[in-house]
Amino acid sequence: MTSKEKLDIVRQLAKLGVDVIEAGFPTASDAAFELVKLVAQEMKRDMCRPVICAFTRSTKKDIDRTWEALLAQICLRPKMTKGKQHAH
Repeated sequence: MTSKEKLDIVRQLAKLGVDVIEAGFPTASDAAFELVKLVAQEMKRDMCRPVICAFTRSTKKDIDRTWEALLAQICLRPKMTKGKQHAH
């Protein structure tokens, strides 16, 4: 999916009244960062409806990068996990 298509989905979810949208994992790539930032900017005018959150690992570098992506959002909600991945 393109960024435009993903943003269209976010807009539709907001119209449906979804209260929290996880926009992605901004430290995964520059494109993922830009998408999370774009979603946060797009939704900022709606006064925390929906809250835009993003997935991050619990390292300072990842938290700082995720914070930067979400700054446009009035209500910030990073979601953290341990720095190590487990095999499933």
